[in-house]
Formats: sequence, C-alpha cells, structure tokens
Amino acid sequence: MVDGVLKGLGEQLATFRYSLFDSVFRIAAIWLVVPQYGMMGFLGVMAVSNLMTCGLNMRRMMKQIKKPSP
Repeated sequence: MVDGVLKGLGEQLATFRYSLFDSVFRIAAIWLVVPQYGMMGFLGVMAVSNLMTCGLNMRRMMKQIKKPSP
C-alpha cells in the first residue's frame, strides 16, 4: 500500500530504486544464505527483505507527507 501511495505522490523513481535495491539484496542474500541454512535461511531473507523495503518506503512517504506544499 505504501508503494501505491508513493506513486500517487509522484515518487515513482524512489519506489523503483527501492525495488531494484531489494532485488539485488535478495539475490545476493539467497546466494549466500540458502546453501548453509536451507529453507529457514530463505524464509529469513524474505522476511528481512520485505521489512527493509517496507521501512524504506514508509520513511520516504513520511518525508513527503511532512513536506510543505508549494
């Protein structure tokens, strides 16, 4: 939902950057973690990745909402 709000606020580039960063993080983390920890490692990577993306989007949305309108 926060992603949609940001796009409505004209922050498409920020959501793209966060999605790109998230994808690179997931691939690297899965490549490093899954061989050693298996399915639990995969689930951990997914949870951390989702929380990280949510936090980045939420932070950006709060900054945009607090900005004075022109």
